[in-house]
Amino acid sequence: MSKNAHTEIERIKNDYLAAYRERWGEAAADKLSISYKHGWFFLTSSPLSPPYRAKEMRSLTKNLLKQAIKTRKP
Repeated sequence: MSKNAHTEIERIKNDYLAAYRERWGEAAADKLSISYKHGWFFLTSSPLSPPYRAKEMRSLTKNLLKQAIKTRKP
């Protein structure tokens, strides 16, 4: 794995976690586990966790941010 790939993977994980924290709060975000293995992202440590590709993770992140914005507006 190249250094740039590792940086991109960490950025995707951090962006998703920040969006998740924004939407669901600190307590829920502390319970979330995000891992990466062989081109796939997993959102829990459970073997039943569905795998996601980088493109899907970016889409999930965008959707969480949209939801967070909607819940903040009165």
